[in-house]
Amino acid sequence: MKIEHRIGEDGKYHVYLDDERAWPGFSFTGEMLAARDDGRKTETRRLHKRAKFEVGQLVYVKEKIYAGDGDGNAYYKLDNEPVYIPYNGKIKMRMLWRWKRDRLPGIFMPAEAARRFDRIAEVREERLQEITEADIVREGIDAYIQHALGGAGVNKREAFKHLWNSINPKHPWDSNPWVFAYRFEVIK
Repeated sequence: MKIEHRIGEDGKYHVYLDDERAWPGFSFTGEMLAARDDGRKTETRRLHKRAKFEVGQLVYVKEKIYAGDGDGNAYYKLDNEPVYIPYNGKIKMRMLWRWKRDRLPGIFMPAEAARRFDRIAEVREERLQEITEADIVREGIDAYIQHALGGAGVNKREAFKHLWNSINPKHPWDSNPWVFAYRFEVIK
């Protein structure tokens, strides 16, 4: 697979995977990103007024990045790998850190740092509490139970409720908000 970064007519970087444009996609917590990478997370629920993605759309995953220890370069938080960006269309160079703070949340990751890609396989609008046990498993809840809640014996639905409330305190589980459920296929 060939990843390219091009500057569009709007003057912004756009990411292409095998000549198909990838759109800004999901940002996950560290344990959910790891679960996505090893196939345990293939679905996510998001609060949107309308569907942000459509079936078949290619998106890139937004990751946390941080400034290296005085070397002036950017690194991915999940695996401490350096961020490489295209230079002159042929070679890659390390991304220099250009922000005032020493780390960026995934939602602010610049497009040129994209290295993970997903394809949207299904989009559903539903109430949050309509989630099934199979959906909860596809949400990667086993990784969350292991990492944040100490392992076995935890009810998956309660664990998902806990995870949801920790990420979405303004739209808690008990308010049963409308969400979009996106199932995705990991491309890279």
